[in-house]
Amino acid sequence: MKVLIKILLGLVGVCAIIAVVGGYFGLVPGVSSVFGADRPRNLGIKTSEALYNAANEKISLTRTGDAAASDKLVYSGSHPVDVSFTSEEVSSLFSEGKWKNNPISNGFQMKIGPGGAVEVSGMLDRTRLNGYLKVTGFGNAITYLDKFNFLPKQVPFYLNGSASVQDNRMNLNLSSAELGRVPLPTDAGAIKAVQGFVDARITAIPGMNIKSLDFKDGKLNLKGTLPTKMSF
Repeated sequence: MKVLIKILLGLVGVCAIIAVVGGYFGLVPGVSSVFGADRPRNLGIKTSEALYNAANEKISLTRTGDAAASDKLVYSGSHPVDVSFTSEEVSSLFSEGKWKNNPISNGFQMKIGPGGAVEVSGMLDRTRLNGYLKVTGFGNAITYLDKFNFLPKQVPFYLNGSASVQDNRMNLNLSSAELGRVPLPTDAGAIKAVQGFVDARITAIPGMNIKSLDFKDGKLNLKGTLPTKMSF
């Protein structure tokens, strides 16, 4: 009988560990809710269609085609910009966009602190990620990402740090990063990978040339040139 009790206790312990770990990654719905791993961190930033329109007017980008149905994304034209955005405007640009392959449109928030620190949170939609990578020229990364199929289709992410761009090259400092509620590496190798992705994405967009981008006084400040038209 004592042996049986020990076996049962052992099984209970294993199940508890599985539930905790799975909940932390967002794999077990009930436990995920307890950890908050099924939803993004709320940074207190409100988004709206009106803020989206205000931000889009600043960048003077014309959109054509059916964004919700199209896989393609084509940029054309170029014009100079020297603009600033609030946290609410930047967040609305990302979260209110309707492109079919936008993998971070659900609940995206960016909070810009007065000292230049930036927090970013949202949901990563893995069902859209492959389409995004193919269209934006990073299709070779899909095989690597397929190793993470154990993750839920919708998983929250969080970043905290500071960043700037000078002449199309990003400078990034990460204080913390999370997927679900699990900390991600923030060492030099991880930062280099993120910087490389952003640099490549900037130079791949026709008409885009970022002379400077920084975060000051609670705003994102951008100087350079941007495409004039986006076709879906």
